[in-house]
This record gives sequence, structure tokens and C-alpha cells, in this order.
Amino acid sequence: MKGLPLPAAAMTVLLVLWLSACNRRPSLLPASSGGVTEVLVVGNTEEATEAVAAPLRRVMMEGLPQPEQRYDVSAATGTLTDVTKYVRCIVEVELAPALYTKTRISYRRDVYARRQVIIRIQAPSAGQLLRHAPAVSRTVHQAQLHILRQHILLDGSGEMEQAVPGMAGYRMGVLPGMVRAGGRGAFVWWQADTPTCSQNLCVYTYPGDTLSAGDYVARRDSAMEQGIKGEREGMYMQTYAPSVTYRTFRHGRLTVMEARGLWEMKGDAMGGPFISYSIADSSNRRIIVAEGFVYAPGRKKRDRMLELEAALSTLRPALQGGE
Repeated sequence: MKGLPLPAAAMTVLLVLWLSACNRRPSLLPASSGGVTEVLVVGNTEEATEAVAAPLRRVMMEGLPQPEQRYDVSAATGTLTDVTKYVRCIVEVELAPALYTKTRISYRRDVYARRQVIIRIQAPSAGQLLRHAPAVSRTVHQAQLHILRQHILLDGSGEMEQAVPGMAGYRMGVLPGMVRAGGRGAFVWWQADTPTCSQNLCVYTYPGDTLSAGDYVARRDSAMEQGIKGEREGMYMQTYAPSVTYRTFRHGRLTVMEARGLWEMKGDAMGGPFISYSIADSSNRRIIVAEGFVYAPGRKKRDRMLELEAALSTLRPALQGGE
């Protein structure tokens, strides 16, 4: 084969997503530094720093064939320096019981560098920070996806739109360097290959108007048998059904069913992780499925899967612009 949900009122966290960019023109700022999943945590005390950094280090990436931490976390106490202020994803933590009675999370974009997100957390106690660790992790994850979406929409190879007959009216960005690898009918496949990794995006459709996890594997296997063939007759991609997990969430105007799991090549010793977004286009009685998958034997796959997830998250109606 070549919205963060707001916690219940009884909880003491107020999540504010400030999406407006810095007043300075991002094009005049230097480029941010750091890898795809790097996070710098800077607290006003050591206790504040560790209350956020330690839980982030324990978060594991879902849907991979081997354990991998979701984030590469570095930590410091004090303030940002002339070097660290350019890191692409920064979490600033202020622990101040005299000032705050509840935890507040906000973020800003492109403050010191282009394609940068700075998340600010203000809390009265380390205990509250620990209780809200899942919300912090979700915020960091969404910040990383935002940075990668910018990269894809501004620098990517193009967009899947009208390339799939059944996808008319929707568009999705593809990663820089991706080229059309194949596909026919209501199936299109894009690919980026290196000597150690193959990243892939594909889109297909099938009739329907309701999202259902119950028939997902059968629908996926049918599409992949036709669209992703192996080197010899009778080889094709299929799903390792016990590995698949599902969740449904709102993505802009869309309701998305996300599936994560493992794929394998029937008749061959190939496999890897995949992630897919399914949306119901009820007015046209069709389900649109966008999927990313990786083949990288013996290599870590976390960063490459996050890039594919970011590409999937650009899926939107054609009349709706980017971020």
C-alpha cells in the first residue's frame, strides 16, 4: 500500500474560550517553536506547575497499537523568558487563593509568535487544579488541533471538495505534501509517504440519514474492500472490530460520530491505527465519512495521528469558511 463541554453549575470551573487573535498582525510575528505535541507548563509556584504538568504527563493517546503519552510536557516555575515565550503551546498557571474562588481557563492565540496558543489557568488551590485536570487536557488538545488546522488550511496540498461525487457541498483540508493516491466513485484517497511512515486520508459516502455505531464496522469494511487494496488479489483493508471506540460531539454546525481503532490488511501482515469522522447529511440522505490512518511499522504514531485528526476537524459545509 503506497466544545469543550462546560461543567455542571455545581462545579467551580468557568471555561472561557477567547478565540480572538492578538491585535498585532500574525504575519509580522516570528514562527512558534516546538513539536506537534509539546506543551510548556509555567506556574507561579512549584505546586501550581506540578498540579497541571503531572496530570498532563499521565494522559495517554487513544486508539494506538502501543502506549504513547498524548503530550510531551516540560515544566518551569516563574515567568516566560525571551526563549520560552515562543513555544507553540504554553500553559500559564496562577495559584492564588486570596484572589480566586473558582478555576478559570482561557486562551489567546498568536501572542508572541505565529500559530501559538497560550492557555491561562487561574485557581484558588492545587486541589481544584487536579479536579479539573480533564478539562485542562481537553483545552490543550483543542489548542493543538487549532494550531495544526491553521497549518493545513494555509499550507496544505488542497481540499477534498467535489473530488468525491457524494461529498458535493462539503470540503476538508489535506496535509501539506499529500497527493491523490486513488479512489473511484464515492471514494477518494490522499496519501503522504516517507521512508518510515505513510499518512492517509480518505472520504467515502453511503446512503442514510442517521449516525449509527451499530453498522459502522460493516460500512467501513465494505468501503475499504473496494477502495484500499493490497499488493495481491484478495488483500484489502479491514477493521479490527474489538478495538473500535466511539463518541459523538458537536463540531461547529455538525454532529460528528468519531470512531478510533485499529485496521489490518486481510491476507498481509500490515496494520495500524485509524480515526474517522462520520456526519449525517440528512437533506441529501447520505452519510459522509472522512478517515485518517497511518502505516508506520515499528515507529511511534501519535504525532502523525494528531495531524490527521486536525485534517478531519477541517470538515465543514462548503459555504462555511475556515477559522
